Amino acid sequence: MQITGHPVTEGYIVSGVKFDTYANGVLIDAKGYYSQFIENGQWRSWFNGESSIIDQAVNQVRVAHGTPIRWVFAEPETAALVKRTFAGIDELSTIEIVVVPPK
Repeated sequence: MQITGHPVTEGYIVSGVKFDTYANGVLIDAKGYYSQFIENGQWRSWFNGESSIIDQAVNQVRVAHGTPIRWVFAEPETAALVKRTFAGIDELSTIEIVVVPPK
């Protein structure tokens, strides 16, 4: 709610793909509290959500048709790891990754 101004149950849908909101020409997805899945800057060995994160990003880029996408993370460590995760995937280089600490 801090980023979008509305409950997590609400969203902005583009061709069947959910974003958290749309503001100032940017599709925004707020991400929070992934640090529980990170250890020493890497995904924990038992965490199997990395492929889901990549799939979500690919789907968002596919439906955005050039509209800017911003992923907002609550935790710097998570933002840094997702940036590294996306680094080898050309189509995901268009997603802006930023950190907005929780209030």
